Amino acid sequence: MPFEAWSTSASHAWQRPLVRWATVAIAIMVAAGLVFFLWRVIPQRGKGDTLVLHYNLYMGIDQLGSWLWLLLLPALWVGFLLVDLLLAYGFYQRDQQLALGLVAVALGWNLPWLILLYCLTLVNT
Repeated sequence: MPFEAWSTSASHAWQRPLVRWATVAIAIMVAAGLVFFLWRVIPQRGKGDTLVLHYNLYMGIDQLGSWLWLLLLPALWVGFLLVDLLLAYGFYQRDQQLALGLVAVALGWNLPWLILLYCLTLVNT
């Protein structure tokens, strides 16, 4: 899809209040979840660049490595959401029901990711 066609479709989608407010709600939820997760877990790294990251309470140390691995799950979350929203805005002019469904999936998919990052925060602090 050429950028001009996507841009036109995105501007039409942004004109619809439901799509606009859902996108704003998604952005607020993602920002709040990422800030909370990084604020609570990054200080847990010890001296140096090593981070012990636990994924559950029962198995002990699940990952030992560079603290940059901590950014993998939030980056996946943001990446999936960006692809979903880019597709939703791009398909809006051609198929509004598909676009609204993709926005609803993006909105609904935030809750499991927020729960995942919150549980990781609880286990690692």
